[in-house]
Amino acid sequence: MPPKFIVAPARELTGYHPEAQVHTEMSPEHFLWKLGTVGDEEFYVSRGSVAALKQRMMTGQEIDPLFLDYNPFQKKIVGHEGRHRALTAVELGIEKVPVIVYFYDEHGYHDVKNKEGIVYDQSHYIPLEELGEDRVNRELAHLGAERTSAYRRPASQPAGKRLYAPRDLSVHVRRHRRQV
Repeated sequence: MPPKFIVAPARELTGYHPEAQVHTEMSPEHFLWKLGTVGDEEFYVSRGSVAALKQRMMTGQEIDPLFLDYNPFQKKIVGHEGRHRALTAVELGIEKVPVIVYFYDEHGYHDVKNKEGIVYDQSHYIPLEELGEDRVNRELAHLGAERTSAYRRPASQPAGKRLYAPRDLSVHVRRHRRQV
């Protein structure tokens, strides 16, 4: 039986443009296939990173979810993070990995609203309500992603307690999100 991909809460991801994100699962092979190559070459693989991730997955430690910035108008992936996690999952025989899909429009701006529905900013991230449920589902099918309701509470976490304690998460995710 292969190890499981136990999802870390990753507030850097789940709290980043929640109006434009969908929580999904994909096969790690399909995730890598959708990304293709970088230029004419395969992506650089750090065997040290893969070994460290394998150890974490085999011991049941939490791992940050993968993510895609996806432009539904051009049907292309414009940003991502998680190739090493996907490659490690493939090598360990894990069938599905958690992927957060952000809908992103590199050429346009979209309104960002507060909880009361008042526009307070504009962003390249596209609110799901602007795309509509049918379009979102079509785009997810195009990506080969299956929607999940959200990340589940770990079995080790009792229902009455605070769901997650603050802690340091992936340096790569924080670094990428600061650049966007």
